[in-house]
Amino acid sequence: YNTNIKKINYIGINILKKEYHQIDKWKKNIDFNFYAFHNKIEDLDKADWQKIYKSINGNLLTTAFFSLHHIHDVNNQHSEILSHMRKLGSGYFFIAEPDSNHITENLTERFTHSLLHFKTIFHLITEIKGISLSERIALQWLFQKEIMDIIGNTHTISERHEPVHNWLQKLRGAGFTPCYCFTEIDNNRPHLVDLKYQRSRGYINIMYNNISILSIMSLV
Repeated sequence: YNTNIKKINYIGINILKKEYHQIDKWKKNIDFNFYAFHNKIEDLDKADWQKIYKSINGNLLTTAFFSLHHIHDVNNQHSEILSHMRKLGSGYFFIAEPDSNHITENLTERFTHSLLHFKTIFHLITEIKGISLSERIALQWLFQKEIMDIIGNTHTISERHEPVHNWLQKLRGAGFTPCYCFTEIDNNRPHLVDLKYQRSRGYINIMYNNISILSIMSLV
């Protein structure tokens, strides 16, 4: 592929061994340094963070896709981890998170929000063309565990989603600034399913049946 990038320092957190083959492919095309941390981000200690800080050299791009909500927000862990990430330096930070409110302690509200979110997801899966019945069933089983975690004990779950505005508030508190990194998206373009996009400062909401199911955030 064509690129002006000459060197990449890749820092991977909670890396699985099965992901190494993809890393090896990248190494063939570019000067590539790989720093792997096998622990979860909430289990990194001070020495680990110091290693991460020292490995950064040049332009910084940070991503967290469908991962932040897995962190148990006990004793303000979200704020602590986001503050560590802010200290990495200047650069773009892209985040993707489901857009739903499952953090309320009110079981009825949590169930209602969960029902709306996953009912919309299941309708979307049904509409996707080109996947088999067994693949659709597998996707639905994947979300079954999430639903059980969301409705279950508040001290053991790790699948509760938050509205995009909650995440933006936490990110601002850590020192990040939402920015317009996304160009306008044509809602009339053909897609595999009938998705719509709603663009605001710092994020894009992906909509299905006029319900926001996913937010992609951009910050500096």
